[in-house]
Amino acid sequence: SYLTGEPTSAGVIALEQTGYLCWHADQLQKALEDKPKLRAAIQGILGVDLAHKLRDRATSNVEQVA
Repeated sequence: SYLTGEPTSAGVIALEQTGYLCWHADQLQKALEDKPKLRAAIQGILGVDLAHKLRDRATSNVEQVA
């Protein structure tokens, strides 16, 4: 995992033709050190994704209690 360094916890199966990027962890770390704008962009994307997941989880917990 990019964030934790642990093995990934999910797999993906694409239902249609899909493109993707794959970096080895050491290459990604070097790119992020060398390119602060790339690092900021990835951190921003991950932050928004995390915020959505937390909001969805909180909403789901409220619905379960109600």
